Amino acid sequence: MSEEEARAIPTEARYFDPQWYLKTNPDVRRAGMNPVQHYRQTGAKEGRNPNPYFDSADYLAANPDVVEKGLEAFRHFIMYGIAERRRLKP
Repeated sequence: MSEEEARAIPTEARYFDPQWYLKTNPDVRRAGMNPVQHYRQTGAKEGRNPNPYFDSADYLAANPDVVEKGLEAFRHFIMYGIAERRRLKP
C-alpha cells in the first residue's frame, strides 16, 4: 500500500457503512467477520459495495480509465474521484 493509499483509509472508513454492509452481505455476517476488514481484503475485489449510495459497478462503468488502471472503485473515488468530480453512474 502506498503512503497516499494509507492516508485515504480514514476518509474511506468515514464513508463505509458497516451495518449496511453486514445486512446486504449475509455471508460476511454469518462468518462473524469484521465488515471493514472484509471489504478491504476481499469485498472490494469482489465488487461489493461499501454503502447504499456507492455502486462499484456503476462507478467503473462511468469511469473506464479506472478499470484500465486496475484500480479499486471506492478507493479511487475517495482518493481522486471526489476532487475530480467523477460521475457515479454511466
